[in-house]
Amino acid sequence: MCQFIEKIAPALIGGFIAATGGIGVAFLSDWLVRKRDREAAIRGRKRAFVAFMESWKHEIGCFYLVVGGLENKESSFKDIISPFIYEAGLIKRDLTTAERKEFETLCVTLIGWEHKSIYGKPLCEKAQKEMADIIAFVEKTGL
Repeated sequence: MCQFIEKIAPALIGGFIAATGGIGVAFLSDWLVRKRDREAAIRGRKRAFVAFMESWKHEIGCFYLVVGGLENKESSFKDIISPFIYEAGLIKRDLTTAERKEFETLCVTLIGWEHKSIYGKPLCEKAQKEMADIIAFVEKTGL
């Protein structure tokens, strides 16, 4: 019994400690990978939203040659409202409660116009400014 305590017990205890430490490191590593993946997904969704907003902002600012002069396409605003609501919904849950309220306010300001029109330069510029405000807010929350 004395030989067991002197020679075998320390080896068993050391093996147990090493195995426990290895399992702990594996769980910690898995947790860190999941955390990084979650953060990368949030950044990816925000980047995609900003790219979507930039392209939409550019599209409504374009004027096209028509009979009688230049005009912008009304449909370039109205047709993209549904995809905008979808894209905004994707990143809304990634924001804190306070940020979410401000983000929703900015989004409602953009799509909540009574006239829902961008016909004419002043209305088009107003829509572009509101889009720029949304883009700046999302970039401020971190990309």
